[in-house]
Amino acid sequence: MRVFVFIRQESFAKHNMVEIAHAMKRLGWQIHWADIDELTKEESSQDAG
Repeated sequence: MRVFVFIRQESFAKHNMVEIAHAMKRLGWQIHWADIDELTKEESSQDAG
């Protein structure tokens, strides 16, 4: 099974999603994930520079 996880919080919920994604990976699932907050920060810094 393949799962794509979007994470968009800098709170405790973000850590929960990471733990869930790691648990699914241990079950043998293919996990792809994107931290939306990190992507947004990267784009903002590229636009400023």
